[in-house]
Amino acid sequence: AGRISEVLSIRVRNLVPSTGMVLLERQTTKTKSTREVYLPPKLMDSLVRRASGLRLRPSDFLFFNQSPTQVTDQFIRPLSSQSFDKELRRVCDWNGLSGISSHSFRRTQLTELYRDGWSLREIQHISGHRSLQSLQEYLDVDKEKVVDKFRDRMGVGA
Repeated sequence: AGRISEVLSIRVRNLVPSTGMVLLERQTTKTKSTREVYLPPKLMDSLVRRASGLRLRPSDFLFFNQSPTQVTDQFIRPLSSQSFDKELRRVCDWNGLSGISSHSFRRTQLTELYRDGWSLREIQHISGHRSLQSLQEYLDVDKEKVVDKFRDRMGVGA
């Protein structure tokens, strides 16, 4: 549930296959604090194979800009959020999908964790939100369900 800027800043050295974690370095996070995020085994395996297949060095970005103006012998720039969003929009348009963004994936994932019964503190640990209040404002709440729960609590039918 990383921010797109955090995901695009992942370097090969940040992958820790032995624990299934990716390390988000403090200089790449919005909150300027290092955190670890679990990756499903298939995703970790795919990322490790990508790095190996492309012969990336530990300091190389996993997702990089392949434009000739952005690549030198010493340094490959990370893919920008704008480039990622542009490509995501292109794919969504091609598939007739609307209302999708990299941010909506993050928001939906965190909301689903909440609906699955995860505590706000647990979600905060994954999301990197500094405060519980900012996290609560971030989660989508089904207003109709809230009203129904309140009616049930008060003993009033719908």
